[in-house]
Amino acid sequence: MFAVVWGGRPFDQMAQIVRNNPARRDELAEALQEITGRLRAHADAAGESRGGRLRVLFAGPLTVYFVADAGAMTATVVRVRARFTA
Repeated sequence: MFAVVWGGRPFDQMAQIVRNNPARRDELAEALQEITGRLRAHADAAGESRGGRLRVLFAGPLTVYFVADAGAMTATVVRVRARFTA
C-alpha cells in the first residue's frame, strides 16, 4: 500500500477549490476519497503517464498530478485542479 503525500502547494490548491465551491463540498469529498483510495492501492499504475515519473488522475471534478515512487511506496501529489462543467 502506498502512502499518499500532499505537499503545501497542492494542499492549498485543494483548500481553495473547496472554499470557492462550497455547494460542491460533498462531490469534492467523494472525489478525494476516490483519489486517495486509487493512489493508496496502486499509485504506480493509477491514472495516465505524463512523462518521466509524473502521472495524472481524474476523479469527479478533480484532476490530480502526482509522482509515484514504487521503491519508497509513496504517491506525492504535486498539483490539483478542478474541472467543473456548467
